[in-house]
Amino acid sequence: MHVLSASVSGIRNLSPTALSFHPQGNLLFGLNGSGKTSFLESLHLLAVGRSFRNASIRPVISHDCDTCLVTAKINKAGKVHNLGMERHRNGESVLRIDAHNVAARSSLAALLPVVMLDTEGLALIFDGPDNRRRYVDGTLFHVEPSFLAVWRRYQRALKQRNAGLKRAIISNDEAWLFDLARAGESLTNSRRQLVARLAETFQDMASTLSPALAGIELIFKQGWDQQVALQEALTSGRDDDIRRGFTQAGPHRADLRLRMNGRAAAETLSRGQAKLVVAALKLAQGQVLTDYLGFPPVYLVDDITAELDESHAARVCEVLQGQGGQVFIAAVEAEELTRFWLGEAHSLFHVEQGRITTLT
Repeated sequence: MHVLSASVSGIRNLSPTALSFHPQGNLLFGLNGSGKTSFLESLHLLAVGRSFRNASIRPVISHDCDTCLVTAKINKAGKVHNLGMERHRNGESVLRIDAHNVAARSSLAALLPVVMLDTEGLALIFDGPDNRRRYVDGTLFHVEPSFLAVWRRYQRALKQRNAGLKRAIISNDEAWLFDLARAGESLTNSRRQLVARLAETFQDMASTLSPALAGIELIFKQGWDQQVALQEALTSGRDDDIRRGFTQAGPHRADLRLRMNGRAAAETLSRGQAKLVVAALKLAQGQVLTDYLGFPPVYLVDDITAELDESHAARVCEVLQGQGGQVFIAAVEAEELTRFWLGEAHSLFHVEQGRITTLT
């Protein structure tokens, strides 16, 4: 699948623009602050429903606008779809697919799977487990049709139990406790199966990018004692949960641990190695999506030459080209991009003071 064209207005410093794209490489270059990242952010906003730079939509919208609008024409499995998202400062959204309004951002996400490689990726290694759960669940969304419904069912039941815990009006015979445990077990089984596939692919990707990373491992922690069923863990932990006012056991506490030669990766990796590990995680995600979906996702790659040295940036680009999907990649200098992106299968865009010009 690939994005045929897109139009953007009301996004940060970008001038209103409409562009057509190459089905393989789309190389954007320009000085820092010129708007390259903002353009990638626009595509991410359309595909995922949120910015990869800010949790709130307000800083994404241009200061002199009340709304932003991103539309795109995509080709998925030979069928063309028109997607659109309008976001307002007050948080309201208007979403459209093929001239029809849709209620959920997930409808757009299902049509446009993207993988983001950006400068904030180190949070996957050095921050808490929230980012790593999003990494797993964002992949599951595209490969497991029932995932979103199960995830929502678990979140609703968890919210209900936590409310009861705070009021100390909860017992182990609540009818919904079974639903919480059943949804939690189902969600965890899906995560475990996916991580097993990711872990194998990730190790291959990491060693491809750097032989020094051959000892890296990806380990799934489900969020409670794996020797007992979730309902048993919830029942036995009820009194302590009441004292604390929240549920301590369950898939909402799951984590994806990275270990290097038996030790926590965050404690042993250099910053350069950590950047390569993040790239390997994202490339593995893309490969797993390709295997399940039958086509590669769209890659958004921000400032790769600032994050990786020349040889490793070239290896990442080589892997991206080998996967055969569409890539949007940004850097300061055009020469950096064209040196790493082998061959003529690309379009080149210059970004200057918010204006994007197609060069080739």
